[in-house]
Amino acid sequence: MTKRFLLVIMLVLAVNLIFAGGIALSGVGTRAKAMGGAMRGLADDASAMYWNPAGLSFLEESTLSVGIHYVDFNGEWEDESGTMFENADVLNLIPSAVYTKICPDKPWNFGFGVYIPFGLSAEWDLYDMPETIPEAVIGMDLNGDGDMDDNIPLTWEGEIQENEKAGSLMVIDFHPTFSYQISEKLGVGIGLSIDYAHMAINMLDLHPLYQDYLPTYTQMEGSGMGYGLNYGILFKPTPCLSLGFSGRLETELALDGDAQIDTYINNVIGAGLGGLPATVINNNPDVEATLILPADYGFGFGYKIKENWLVSADFTYTGWESVDVIKLDFEEGFDIMGTPIEDTEMVLNWENTIRFGFGTEYVMGPLAYRAGYYYDESPLVDETMTVTFPDFSTKNAINGGVGYVINDNLCLDFAVEYIMMEEREVTEPTDENWLGIYNGNIIDIMLDLTWKF
Repeated sequence: MTKRFLLVIMLVLAVNLIFAGGIALSGVGTRAKAMGGAMRGLADDASAMYWNPAGLSFLEESTLSVGIHYVDFNGEWEDESGTMFENADVLNLIPSAVYTKICPDKPWNFGFGVYIPFGLSAEWDLYDMPETIPEAVIGMDLNGDGDMDDNIPLTWEGEIQENEKAGSLMVIDFHPTFSYQISEKLGVGIGLSIDYAHMAINMLDLHPLYQDYLPTYTQMEGSGMGYGLNYGILFKPTPCLSLGFSGRLETELALDGDAQIDTYINNVIGAGLGGLPATVINNNPDVEATLILPADYGFGFGYKIKENWLVSADFTYTGWESVDVIKLDFEEGFDIMGTPIEDTEMVLNWENTIRFGFGTEYVMGPLAYRAGYYYDESPLVDETMTVTFPDFSTKNAINGGVGYVINDNLCLDFAVEYIMMEEREVTEPTDENWLGIYNGNIIDIMLDLTWKF
């Protein structure tokens, strides 16, 4: 069974999870990843510029860290007829680099990061071009036998590729950061996000009357820039305890793109449209939109139980309710009847979310063993639920990793994360959702090499 794809999927896919789960990655830094992202109150390495920029105030060495990130999303959707669909395998390799500059005998420090906090691809094969069409669908007795019980053979011009539902999003964050140490116990920091986003979307839209027998296949590609700000404060009342608060401001991301829209008309539908043969009608509209990325804020603590053993905890609140509607503007686009494509508005009605996590690190000689856990709600609601969004439901993540000090200047860090999504069943139909049962998990592996100088 197939479902109707809406044209606004391009923008929905982009906004879906730019700070919270799904195609958004669960943070920056391999060490932070291994500790469940519980870093707002710890922020004691270069990844502080992402988690809490105030942490740079207390760093004692300049560092350069480069890493590679592998993400594997596995999703399943069982529709209301009981048919099971699985997403296709997609290779997601994501690089990162973070640099911090320590200024000796000065109260300020600087950092600059280039990382991809949001980047994932997903592909689904949900549609096959039908070989026949029931006479009842078109309301005509084409065989002339007095009834409309026959299936008429179809011919098509060309074919729609496999994995016709596909989307990829990459957001590169160029992130200069400044921190200032007010006292031995208190530091503040601020960072600027210069974001470049690129999307590539393939999708299928089925005609509201003829459904599978009049498909429109759309390939869209777009990019844009946006500017954001994160901030933080870190307080160390004792040598063993640190307390942190940090957040990000709401951000606008302007996107411009173009689309290749191909409507496939078979021999039977074409005959009803003025005697057309099997053909493909092409259209190339431009698309513009502005996305609002929600603000988030949170707090946490880090506590050193012993000189070689520390624990941390973290809480985050994200204001997804600010992303309630996406507006999509089309230029010079027409449907198969020659009517201009109207600007589109899609209602999302997402909900605000919370996330909390815990982490620990135990050092033995050159090795550091790390573990973590976090709980992360999904902003999606049943009323607008589809497979477009990899963030199917509430997530529980188990994390672990190890660090190895190669010498006084080099260290290697490894982390792995397994994200389990709770099963979600959507039973109440709306114009925007797909009924069925959703399941998914994500495997995330990261490797960093850090040079201290």
